[in-house]
Amino acid sequence: MDPFLKLFIFIAFSGTNFLVPTGAIIRGMQSPDRKFYVRIAMDPEEPQVFSAPKVCGGALVGTQWVVTAASCLGISIGSFLVEVGDFTKTDEFEFSRDHFSATRIFLHPRYDPEITFDGNVQMFDIALIRLSSPVPKDRVIPMCDNFQPFHTLLGVCGTGRTSLNKLRSEEKNILMETHFFENKLSCRKDNICTKELYAKSNICDGDYGSPLFTFNNYNMSDVGCLYGVASFARDRKTCSGGSFFTSVSYFYDNFIKLTMKLYE
Repeated sequence: MDPFLKLFIFIAFSGTNFLVPTGAIIRGMQSPDRKFYVRIAMDPEEPQVFSAPKVCGGALVGTQWVVTAASCLGISIGSFLVEVGDFTKTDEFEFSRDHFSATRIFLHPRYDPEITFDGNVQMFDIALIRLSSPVPKDRVIPMCDNFQPFHTLLGVCGTGRTSLNKLRSEEKNILMETHFFENKLSCRKDNICTKELYAKSNICDGDYGSPLFTFNNYNMSDVGCLYGVASFARDRKTCSGGSFFTSVSYFYDNFIKLTMKLYE
């Protein structure tokens, strides 16, 4: 069966409201519990650190390893914490989450925030964090070690801004999700360009570094592998113009796998 026809049949007859945009991420929907998702806070001096404005997402790719975007961490890196747990509830339920410090961080050696492609695209925007202690194995998502077919359905989840009309402090910070197809035209091999499944759905502040993942057989309850991490929105001020990701598949052998093996 044609893959697009298969997807639209699934959408039409699934009997779920999971696919109905409700105004989250930017025009996304509430996500189920994606156990591999983590939230990274960059300002530990803030009394309530996970309400701090400098927050990013990431994905657990090993019991002590997180993949995120290098642009989330920056060149001068101080202390920060990684939050693991259930993000389908508001931050009043933060007691159900665990907090980990980092023993090591690894930016891609060629990452430089001052160097971009075409004036916008961050290059080599990927990083690894090694946690101070292990998480349960069932929270780990496998990584895609190969590029995916053009018709592959992709999802991204994050706790970033859901509306440009809200202050960051007014956000509920629950895990939201939206879906894309990959747009392979005019895209660098180390990036993943996307076509939104829902009109004007986009990543926004607080979503950078968040996981882009595949689904098995278009089943949105059956996650396949980690395909990328959120890098930037084309128009960062309005969180519009398309969502762009750093390819995990591209950096799997020459950075991720190598680093994890050397520092395990």
